[in-house]
Amino acid sequence: MGSMGSRLTKRRSRGRVTKRKLLAEFAGEGLVAHEWSSPPGEYFDWHTHPFRDVIRCLSGSIVFHLHEGDMALTPGDRFEMDPNTEHSATVGAEGVTCLESQH
Repeated sequence: MGSMGSRLTKRRSRGRVTKRKLLAEFAGEGLVAHEWSSPPGEYFDWHTHPFRDVIRCLSGSIVFHLHEGDMALTPGDRFEMDPNTEHSATVGAEGVTCLESQH
């Protein structure tokens, strides 16, 4: 799902989403991830990054707003953005914790 600049992959497995599993998936792709969290309702204004971004939602939810539409992440979902993809984001009602690799 998404444009050439972004892709959303919804979680397929039924098992519990754990930090350990997600970090192992990043490592399997040769990626190093860091963890970040934001409080409920936090808004990130429109911006870009000069790197490719891979984000996995660990808990809570976040919606990334792109010019072509919204990408909603819940636990286990994966969101990828190519460099210089303009976006903003709104954190869900329970806050969010994600793992992210920037490369």
